[in-house]
This record gives sequence, structure tokens and C-alpha cells, in this order.
Amino acid sequence: MPEAARKIFDALCVVSPYCLGNEEKNQDRVGWYPAVGVASLGDGVTTSARSGEAAETAVNLSPILRRNAREGIKAISDLLFTRRLEAQHAPIQLPEHASSTMRPMLEHAAREQLSKSFQTTLVSLCLTPGDENVVVDGVVCGDSAFFVFDADGTLLASSLACDIPVGDSDDADTMRVCLGDELLIKIVSHLSEHPGLADKAEIRSQHIDRWFVCKVLDKCNNNGSKKRQGAGSIVLKKDEPILVPGYLVGQYLSPNSGHYPKIWFSETIRLLSTPPPTTSFNSPGSATAVLPDQVDSKLWREYREQFPLDSHFVLGSDGFYGSFDSPSELWAWLQRHETQLRNQQQASVMKALHTQLHAKRNDDDISFVWVYPMNREAR
Repeated sequence: MPEAARKIFDALCVVSPYCLGNEEKNQDRVGWYPAVGVASLGDGVTTSARSGEAAETAVNLSPILRRNAREGIKAISDLLFTRRLEAQHAPIQLPEHASSTMRPMLEHAAREQLSKSFQTTLVSLCLTPGDENVVVDGVVCGDSAFFVFDADGTLLASSLACDIPVGDSDDADTMRVCLGDELLIKIVSHLSEHPGLADKAEIRSQHIDRWFVCKVLDKCNNNGSKKRQGAGSIVLKKDEPILVPGYLVGQYLSPNSGHYPKIWFSETIRLLSTPPPTTSFNSPGSATAVLPDQVDSKLWREYREQFPLDSHFVLGSDGFYGSFDSPSELWAWLQRHETQLRNQQQASVMKALHTQLHAKRNDDDISFVWVYPMNREAR
């Protein structure tokens, strides 16, 4: 499977340090490991000493997450904690002109600062292609994020919109489902037969032929709720129609096939009782989770989803996606500047993006990994 990922996907990795100010800042790290289909991005915390080294460590070790995300996150965090302790106990270099009275205070302040050193965010995706779809296992800690677009640029999923609201009841007429749970469904009809439902679910008319109206018959297992950290859940009425994209249904593409396919519950499925998820880049900021300090909390999250083989995956620091107002604007920028980002014009394109970010808030490191299908024209 990793070999298949190497042949199907490639990536563009860009890191552009803060450049519009007197501050020196270069704390983002990115990585693409095609042999195992892993893309990762770490954004070192500005207020944390040695955070660039922390981001580099987390990204370099991220391929271990594909085996077992929980154990991998703990291993990365253990190493960051170890490096923090080593820094705290190493000799402190003080200014030569510091007086003997000031030296103890300066040393104490330096060691206190090192007690919060080696902090970083992390977003990592592992892509495992199959015959029809690609399985994506993701880990997110902090405000770095990932976005999944289809070949037309429609947003399929985002880690900024993955908190599914929890329902109010859970009785015999309902079932609680979580991202990644396996569901037994019945295909009722093509969505094209019900344009009113498509409008309600905000599915564009040019995509309506790719969707099906289905009903959930049963839940086959609890993969999502039992195996993944931080997964949201929703209460689904058993007689409630759901709208399912064709790539999840796979080979069972006919309402009259007589088959009852099993699918994963996915963020891309539309529920008529719940508004489609929205992704906002302008929500108020808050304290962000970081490694290694939040390793034992519920603040880092795991994801498992399926997407079409021609999907695009974008991992970005908050400085990158914060430069835009919406995912569609982010996608349009990538399409517009793809050629320039691959040649000598990359520096000027990124300088313009820093200016755009600075006008919205303040400048920051900007980094992203764009994983795209190879031979896109053929697909």
C-alpha cells in the first residue's frame, strides 16, 4: 500500500518564514514521505524556546503515526519532553557583562523559559490508496489544519469543521454514529430525482449526479468511537434519509442492484436534519493545543476518512490558511500560482501572501504541503 501511495500522489512543500518586521522567526517545518504516503506539518510555538527544533522533530518522526497514532504521538512527545529536560539541565550561557548579583536571577529566568520549550503543533495525514478510494488517517494537534478538495475544488472535508454536534437522544429509534463507523445502508434513489433535497443540503447542481439518497439499516461496528481520539458523534434517526457521495458507495451504484453496501460514516455525508459543516478562517482565536504538553489530554484528534483517488490534500499552518477568507479562496490561490510556486518566482508569490496576511492580522510564518494526484489530466 505505501508503494501505491508513492506512485499515485506527489506533493509540493513550501515554508516561508515571517518577513514583514524586525522579529526573526522561522519555526515551521514540513515533510512529504512518498514511500509511506505521509504528509506532515509542524508550527513551532512563537513563545516557546527551541520550538523550530520541536517542529522538525515531530515532522521527521511523523511516519511512525501510520502504525498506531496514539503510540506514535506518545513517542514523539516523550522525545520532546526529553529534549526539554536536557535543555533545562544544560549550562546556561549568560551575557559576559552580567554582574554577579544579576546572574542567579538571569539563570533562573532562562531555566523557567526552558520549562515551556520544544512546543509545536502537528498535522499529519497518511494516505493509503485502494482500488477506488484513498483511506486517510489523520492526526491534528493545535491550530495547524488540513483541507481535502475534490478535483473540481469543492471542499470535501476540513479539520477545522470536524467537530460533529452531539445529538440530544439515543433510543431504540436512533443510533449514535461517529466518523469512521461502518454502516449498512440501502440505496433508495439517485439524488438527481430529488433536486429539492440537493438544494436543502447545499449540493451544487453540477454535482447532483454523483450523489445518492440512502437509508441506514444498521451500524456494523464502532470503529470510530472506540479506536480514534477526539472523534465527534451524532445521533441519527433510523428512518432519516441521508445523502451519500458516490465514491463512498463504490461499486453499488444502482438503487435496483439488490445489494446493501457497507460504508463508513463520513463528514462528506449530508444529513437533512443537520446543516452542512462550515469552515471559517475568521473565528476568534483561543489557546491552542501543543505537543508535548497536551499528549495525555483530549485536545489532539484522530481522523479516518475515505476520499476519491483524485482528491487533493492541503496541510497548512494558521499563517497559511489565515491569509484567506475561505477554503475556496485558498484553493483558487493554489490554482492561480501553482506554476510560480514551482519555479524561481516562489519567493515573490510568498512575499505577496505575507503582505496579504499582514493586512488581515500580523505577519507570521507561512507553510503548507499540497498533496495532489499525479497525472491529474489523465484522471
